[in-house]
Amino acid sequence: KDILHHKINIKGATDPDLSIFIKCYSDTSVQESPKKSDSPSHSTASNSAKQPRVSTDSLTPKAKEITSPPTLPELISEIAVPAPDKWRMIGIGLGIDTSILNAIDQQYRNPNDCYLAVFDKWLRTTVNPQWESILQVLVTPAVDRHDLVLKIREKHSKQED
Repeated sequence: KDILHHKINIKGATDPDLSIFIKCYSDTSVQESPKKSDSPSHSTASNSAKQPRVSTDSLTPKAKEITSPPTLPELISEIAVPAPDKWRMIGIGLGIDTSILNAIDQQYRNPNDCYLAVFDKWLRTTVNPQWESILQVLVTPAVDRHDLVLKIREKHSKQED
């Protein structure tokens, strides 16, 4: 397999967890390089609890919950590509601190790079990240991408059947 190693550092950030290590394999799967400092204690669950919960069940008839966790390539292709201008609002909705989002914005001007940093941070610091959390954020008034929720539910419901 061909392996591409990619590291992204966020300039001026004091949080050591902001370094992103990614291995990309030729079969398009992505795995994060293990870091000793990673631990489940960095959960954003407390931050996410402050966000308003919006039901996505009414968006599709008999909406089935997606049980598989999202992968970085899925998040990029299914959210970042069709909604390049929403990375900051999605980051806020996922409970990522605004100082981290500001550091990401200063470091990267390409929205896909910003998304990569946001999703990587969320996946690394959230215990048991789920599609449902992302779908909740996508239907908030700040993001307002109900169309993506429908596409994601349709795609992943077929994969799990």
